[in-house]
Amino acid sequence: MVKPDMGVVLSGWWFFGWVMQRSQKVIFIFTITKGFIQPLGI
Repeated sequence: MVKPDMGVVLSGWWFFGWVMQRSQKVIFIFTITKGFIQPLGI
């Protein structure tokens, strides 16, 4: 099990909070984008 970089985790949570303040459409786009990026290991 590889521990994620804390900087990446914190920025990820910050981005998540920013997205939550936006519309449902942005959240939908974020979910789709995350689905595409995850398999690439980025």
